[in-house]
Amino acid sequence: VTDVPVPAEYASMPQLRGRAVAEIKIKDADRPGKAFVMSAVLDGVNAPITSGNFVDLVRKGFYDNMPIQRADGFVVQTGERKGGGESGGPTRNIPMEVRYEGEAEATYGYTKEELGLMRKQVVLPFNALGTLAMARKDIDANSADTQFFFLNKESEVTPSGANVLDGNYAVFGYVVGNPEVLNDLHVGDVIESVRITYGADRFVEGSA
Repeated sequence: VTDVPVPAEYASMPQLRGRAVAEIKIKDADRPGKAFVMSAVLDGVNAPITSGNFVDLVRKGFYDNMPIQRADGFVVQTGERKGGGESGGPTRNIPMEVRYEGEAEATYGYTKEELGLMRKQVVLPFNALGTLAMARKDIDANSADTQFFFLNKESEVTPSGANVLDGNYAVFGYVVGNPEVLNDLHVGDVIESVRITYGADRFVEGSA
Protein backbone atom coordinates (compact mmCIF):
# COMPACT_ATOMS: atom_id res chain seq x y z
CA VAL A 1 0.00 0.00 0.00
CA THR A 2 1.41 3.35 -1.06
CA ASP A 3 1.19 6.31 1.31
CA VAL A 4 -0.89 8.68 -0.83
CA PRO A 5 -1.78 12.05 0.72
CA VAL A 6 -5.51 12.80 0.86
CA PRO A 7 -7.15 15.86 2.50
CA ALA A 8 -8.71 15.16 5.89
CA GLU A 9 -12.21 15.97 4.63
CA TYR A 10 -12.01 13.05 2.18
CA ALA A 11 -10.00 10.63 4.32
CA SER A 12 -13.07 8.58 5.25
CA MET A 13 -13.90 7.81 1.61
CA PRO A 14 -12.81 4.56 -0.12
CA GLN A 15 -9.29 4.87 -1.51
CA LEU A 16 -6.94 2.99 -3.79
CA ARG A 17 -3.43 3.53 -2.46
CA GLY A 18 -1.33 2.42 -5.38
CA ARG A 19 -2.15 0.95 -8.77
CA ALA A 20 -4.48 -1.91 -9.60
CA VAL A 21 -5.66 -3.76 -12.70
CA ALA A 22 -9.30 -4.33 -13.61
CA GLU A 23 -10.54 -6.92 -16.11
CA ILE A 24 -13.67 -5.75 -17.91
CA LYS A 25 -15.74 -8.34 -19.78
CA ILE A 26 -18.41 -7.07 -22.18
CA LYS A 27 -21.11 -9.04 -24.00
CA ASP A 28 -22.09 -8.13 -27.56
CA ALA A 29 -25.86 -7.57 -27.58
CA ASP A 30 -26.17 -8.43 -31.28
CA ARG A 31 -24.06 -11.58 -31.23
CA PRO A 32 -24.97 -13.99 -28.42
CA GLY A 33 -21.92 -15.77 -27.10
CA LYS A 34 -19.58 -13.04 -28.32
CA ALA A 35 -17.64 -11.26 -25.57
CA PHE A 36 -14.84 -8.73 -25.40
CA VAL A 37 -12.28 -8.52 -22.61
CA MET A 38 -10.29 -5.41 -21.77
CA SER A 39 -7.84 -4.71 -18.97
CA ALA A 40 -7.33 -1.31 -17.38
CA VAL A 41 -4.73 0.09 -15.01
CA LEU A 42 -6.34 2.11 -12.21
CA ASP A 43 -4.09 4.87 -10.90
CA GLY A 44 -4.52 5.23 -7.16
CA VAL A 45 -1.22 7.07 -6.89
CA ASN A 46 -2.50 10.13 -8.73
CA ALA A 47 -6.26 9.66 -8.22
CA PRO A 48 -6.73 7.74 -4.93
CA ILE A 49 -10.31 8.84 -4.23
CA THR A 50 -11.65 8.48 -7.76
CA SER A 51 -9.96 5.09 -8.21
CA GLY A 52 -11.08 4.00 -4.76
CA ASN A 53 -14.68 4.83 -5.56
CA PHE A 54 -14.50 2.73 -8.73
CA VAL A 55 -12.89 -0.24 -6.97
CA ASP A 56 -15.47 -0.03 -4.18
CA LEU A 57 -18.30 -0.25 -6.72
CA VAL A 58 -16.53 -3.10 -8.55
CA ARG A 59 -16.19 -5.07 -5.31
CA LYS A 60 -19.90 -4.61 -4.67
CA GLY A 61 -20.73 -5.93 -8.16
CA PHE A 62 -22.39 -2.66 -9.14
CA TYR A 63 -21.18 -2.77 -12.75
CA ASP A 64 -21.98 -6.45 -13.36
CA ASN A 65 -24.66 -6.81 -16.06
CA MET A 66 -24.65 -3.04 -16.61
CA PRO A 67 -25.53 -1.95 -20.17
CA ILE A 68 -23.50 0.52 -22.20
CA GLN A 69 -25.61 3.67 -22.09
CA ARG A 70 -23.74 5.93 -24.51
CA ALA A 71 -21.48 5.19 -27.47
CA ASP A 72 -21.24 8.16 -29.81
CA GLY A 73 -17.78 7.76 -31.30
CA PHE A 74 -16.32 10.17 -28.76
CA VAL A 75 -16.94 8.34 -25.49
CA VAL A 76 -18.36 5.01 -24.31
CA GLN A 77 -20.25 5.57 -21.07
CA THR A 78 -21.94 3.35 -18.50
CA GLY A 79 -22.74 3.14 -14.79
CA GLU A 80 -26.05 4.97 -14.58
CA ARG A 81 -28.00 3.80 -11.57
CA LYS A 82 -30.87 1.48 -12.48
CA GLY A 83 -34.04 3.50 -12.69
CA GLY A 84 -32.10 6.52 -11.48
CA GLY A 85 -32.56 5.23 -7.94
CA GLU A 86 -30.27 4.26 -5.10
CA SER A 87 -29.01 0.95 -6.41
CA GLY A 88 -25.43 0.91 -5.20
CA GLY A 89 -26.26 2.92 -2.09
CA PRO A 90 -26.76 6.66 -1.57
CA THR A 91 -25.41 9.15 -4.10
CA ARG A 92 -21.66 9.43 -3.55
CA ASN A 93 -20.71 12.96 -4.71
CA ILE A 94 -17.06 12.17 -5.42
CA PRO A 95 -14.90 15.31 -5.37
CA MET A 96 -13.16 16.55 -8.49
CA GLU A 97 -9.64 15.13 -8.24
CA VAL A 98 -6.83 16.27 -10.55
CA ARG A 99 -3.09 16.16 -10.04
CA TYR A 100 -1.02 18.73 -11.90
CA GLU A 101 2.55 18.34 -13.09
CA GLY A 102 5.02 19.47 -10.44
CA GLU A 103 2.53 19.16 -7.56
CA ALA A 104 3.08 16.71 -4.69
CA GLU A 105 -0.57 15.72 -4.48
CA ALA A 106 -3.89 16.08 -6.24
CA THR A 107 -6.06 19.18 -6.15
CA TYR A 108 -9.65 18.64 -5.01
CA GLY A 109 -13.01 20.29 -5.49
CA TYR A 110 -12.40 22.42 -8.57
CA THR A 111 -11.84 22.00 -12.28
CA LYS A 112 -8.81 23.30 -14.12
CA GLU A 113 -11.02 25.96 -15.68
CA GLU A 114 -12.45 27.07 -12.34
CA LEU A 115 -8.94 27.47 -10.95
CA GLY A 116 -7.72 29.35 -14.01
CA LEU A 117 -4.93 26.83 -14.59
CA MET A 118 -5.42 26.46 -18.31
CA ARG A 119 -1.68 26.31 -19.03
CA LYS A 120 -1.00 23.70 -16.35
CA GLN A 121 -0.39 20.13 -17.53
CA VAL A 122 -2.19 17.32 -15.74
CA VAL A 123 -0.48 14.09 -14.68
CA LEU A 124 -3.33 11.95 -16.06
CA PRO A 125 -4.34 13.50 -19.40
CA PHE A 126 -6.93 12.43 -21.93
CA ASN A 127 -4.24 11.32 -24.35
CA ALA A 128 -5.12 7.78 -25.35
CA LEU A 129 -7.91 5.58 -26.61
CA GLY A 130 -9.38 4.04 -23.46
CA THR A 131 -8.67 6.87 -21.02
CA LEU A 132 -10.99 6.22 -18.04
CA ALA A 133 -12.76 9.09 -16.29
CA MET A 134 -15.78 9.82 -14.13
CA ALA A 135 -18.87 11.44 -15.60
CA ARG A 136 -20.46 14.31 -13.68
CA LYS A 137 -23.05 17.06 -13.97
CA ASP A 138 -21.90 19.97 -16.12
CA ILE A 139 -22.69 22.51 -13.42
CA ASP A 140 -21.13 20.67 -10.47
CA ALA A 141 -17.50 19.53 -10.46
CA ASN A 142 -18.12 17.42 -7.35
CA SER A 143 -21.09 15.41 -8.58
CA ALA A 144 -19.36 12.25 -9.85
CA ASP A 145 -21.16 9.17 -8.56
CA THR A 146 -21.26 5.84 -10.40
CA GLN A 147 -21.14 6.77 -14.09
CA PHE A 148 -17.82 6.62 -15.89
CA PHE A 149 -16.64 6.78 -19.48
CA PHE A 150 -13.90 5.59 -21.79
CA LEU A 151 -12.40 8.07 -24.24
CA ASN A 152 -13.03 6.71 -27.72
CA LYS A 153 -10.75 9.04 -29.67
CA GLU A 154 -7.13 8.65 -30.62
CA SER A 155 -4.54 10.96 -29.10
CA GLU A 156 -4.07 12.95 -32.31
CA VAL A 157 -7.64 14.19 -31.98
CA THR A 158 -7.41 15.05 -28.29
CA PRO A 159 -3.74 15.91 -27.64
CA SER A 160 -2.97 16.28 -23.95
CA GLY A 161 -2.88 19.87 -22.80
CA ALA A 162 -4.86 21.02 -25.83
CA ASN A 163 -8.39 19.82 -25.16
CA VAL A 164 -11.23 20.82 -22.87
CA LEU A 165 -11.31 17.48 -21.06
CA ASP A 166 -7.94 17.69 -19.29
CA GLY A 167 -8.48 18.90 -15.73
CA ASN A 168 -12.23 19.21 -16.16
CA TYR A 169 -13.06 15.53 -15.69
CA ALA A 170 -11.31 13.22 -13.23
CA VAL A 171 -9.19 10.60 -15.00
CA PHE A 172 -8.44 7.51 -12.92
CA GLY A 173 -6.91 5.03 -15.33
CA TYR A 174 -6.26 3.75 -18.83
CA VAL A 175 -7.28 0.67 -20.80
CA VAL A 176 -4.00 -1.06 -21.63
CA GLY A 177 -5.30 -4.39 -22.90
CA ASN A 178 -7.49 -4.43 -26.04
CA PRO A 179 -8.55 -0.75 -26.05
CA GLU A 180 -9.56 -1.15 -29.71
CA VAL A 181 -12.59 -3.09 -28.42
CA LEU A 182 -14.12 0.30 -27.63
CA ASN A 183 -14.53 0.96 -31.35
CA ASP A 184 -16.91 -2.00 -31.60
CA LEU A 185 -19.16 -1.20 -28.64
CA HIS A 186 -22.72 0.03 -28.99
CA VAL A 187 -25.54 1.14 -26.72
CA GLY A 188 -27.12 -2.02 -25.33
CA ASP A 189 -23.94 -4.08 -25.14
CA VAL A 190 -23.55 -5.29 -21.56
CA ILE A 191 -20.69 -5.25 -19.09
CA GLU A 192 -20.87 -8.85 -17.92
CA SER A 193 -18.37 -8.33 -15.13
CA VAL A 194 -15.57 -6.17 -13.78
CA ARG A 195 -12.96 -7.81 -11.56
CA ILE A 196 -9.83 -6.52 -9.85
CA THR A 197 -7.10 -8.93 -10.92
CA TYR A 198 -4.12 -7.14 -9.39
CA GLY A 199 -3.70 -4.67 -6.55
CA ALA A 200 -6.88 -5.46 -4.61
CA ASP A 201 -4.81 -5.33 -1.42
CA ARG A 202 -4.17 -1.63 -2.09
CA PHE A 203 -7.82 -0.80 -1.63
CA VAL A 204 -8.82 0.80 1.66
CA GLU A 205 -12.50 0.72 2.58
CA GLY A 206 -14.09 3.98 3.54
CA SER A 207 -15.80 4.72 6.81
CA ALA A 208 -18.13 7.38 5.44
